[in-house]
Amino acid sequence: MHLREGPGEGQAPARNAGVPRVQLRPATAEERNGWDEPDVVAITRAGTAEPIGAIGFTIEAGTLTVRRMEVAPALRGRGYGSEAVRLLESEAVRGHGVTRFEAPAPQSLGLALYFWLRLGYRPASADGPEWRPLTGGDIISMVREA
Repeated sequence: MHLREGPGEGQAPARNAGVPRVQLRPATAEERNGWDEPDVVAITRAGTAEPIGAIGFTIEAGTLTVRRMEVAPALRGRGYGSEAVRLLESEAVRGHGVTRFEAPAPQSLGLALYFWLRLGYRPASADGPEWRPLTGGDIISMVREA
């Protein structure tokens, strides 16, 4: 997916309480290029159509699973990804009755683990009923209940 930084590259607009800075829309075929996830939404700044990121996900059996997420490098660390995940979660609860959220966090990427922890996700217990391996290798399955 080709991500555009757009005007004000690298700068996050001021946050206004209750005013979203991001929107989600279905990714176009061109934007989905290389993404295998069944559902992909583009993350855009509010009021624009140009993607600054994307989220690949699935929804089944009351669970939203974020399979992949990406934000333009110059815009990382500014809260766009967090806001996009919260928006996707909210839409999944309202539109699909989702009660559980899952996401993979590679052990080798500490920032990814920290990202999900900040959003209230916790590592799933391998011996608990909530454990569902998302992928192989060094992946930690992160979970949160709605």
